[in-house]
Amino acid sequence: MPSDRKRLRVHRDACLFSPSQLSPEFFQSNLCLNRQVKQTPRVKMVQHVMPTIPWVVFGFVEPAALAYACFVAFKDPHEYLRALGPTPEAYKPDDASVAAILSLGNVFLLIAVAQFLCCHVSSESRIARSYVLLLVLADYGHIWATYKGIGYDLFMNPLAWNDTTTGNIGASAILNAMRIAYLLGLFGKDNEIKGGKDVAKKVE
Repeated sequence: MPSDRKRLRVHRDACLFSPSQLSPEFFQSNLCLNRQVKQTPRVKMVQHVMPTIPWVVFGFVEPAALAYACFVAFKDPHEYLRALGPTPEAYKPDDASVAAILSLGNVFLLIAVAQFLCCHVSSESRIARSYVLLLVLADYGHIWATYKGIGYDLFMNPLAWNDTTTGNIGASAILNAMRIAYLLGLFGKDNEIKGGKDVAKKVE
């Protein structure tokens, strides 16, 4: 004899049976299943891996700043090059220097897109944290390169910095501190994932 559940599955479309044909055990087991479903907590899918503050800064503010830096470099590479040195008015960029700064602008755009995608598309905490760790190291390289370009005296005199130097040193230092704070968990825990999907945040 097929079970009541099998009979229901086989004949439900054809409606070949009436409720009276089903045993009380069927209705009792079905009621238990319904109760289990109702008792399952509703879930709310998280929208991003990072906590909100670093997600906004690394996923919106910094990519926008990098895209703007790319625009400035492409718009007037000669002026951008002059702004990188300690004596902008005395510097005369050659063609090779212009090519280098245009390549740098392209790198700015590449990093902006990669960072935006990392913050908005990736669903794994380890990918986001690994990328941020790489940016921590890149910040030090960026600051060091600026130091080599402007020299020790100007590097140690923030009041004499122009806008470009302020961005290269000051903004990089602030972002670096935020990245380290994120990696240390000072902004809160990441939204963990299982099986390649965001873990649903339980809502009672």
